[in-house]
Amino acid sequence: MTTLLVVVMGVSGSGKSTVGQHLAASLGQVGGVTKALFLDADDYHPETNKLKMCRGIPLTDSDRIPWLSELRQTVRNIASESNNTATTTVIVLACSALRRMYRQLIVDRQEGQQPLLYNTVFVYLKCSKDLLEQRLAARNGHFFNPALLSSQLSALEEPDPRLEPANSAVITV
Repeated sequence: MTTLLVVVMGVSGSGKSTVGQHLAASLGQVGGVTKALFLDADDYHPETNKLKMCRGIPLTDSDRIPWLSELRQTVRNIASESNNTATTTVIVLACSALRRMYRQLIVDRQEGQQPLLYNTVFVYLKCSKDLLEQRLAARNGHFFNPALLSSQLSALEEPDPRLEPANSAVITV
C-alpha cells in the first residue's frame, strides 16, 4: 500500500543506530503502520570497507557508491513487496549519508527503473565534535576508527530541505 523511508543520518557516534532502533520500535506501535523495520547501513558494508575504516583510512566515493546502491536496492525491494500488499510499512535506515549525492543515490531511481515507491524523511542527528569524540572513545567493538571523525566532519554536507532529493523532508535534531 504505502512505504515511508526514514533515514537517520549523521557522522559516526551521532547515535544513528540507537535512535533508529527506538524510532522503528515506536513507529511500529502507531496505528495504521502495519510493519516497521530497522536497517543499519553498517551491516551492509563489505569487509573491505570495514577493514579500511578500522585501519583509519577514509572511504572514497568508489568505496561508498556500491554500498549505497545495495542499500537503495534493499529499500526498493522492501517497498515493492509492501506496495503489492495492503500494508503500510516504515523503513528506518541508520546511515551516515554524509553528502547530498549519497542521499540522492539512496532515494532516487536508476535510469530504466520504475519510479520511486516511497517518500523519504531525513532525520539529521547534529552533534558537537566534543560529544562525538566522547561517544567514540567510549564505544567498544565497532570497526570505525575514531581517528576518522575529522574526515567525516569534513565530508559532511548538512542537509538543506531546499536542496535534498524530491519526495523528501529534513528534520534536524
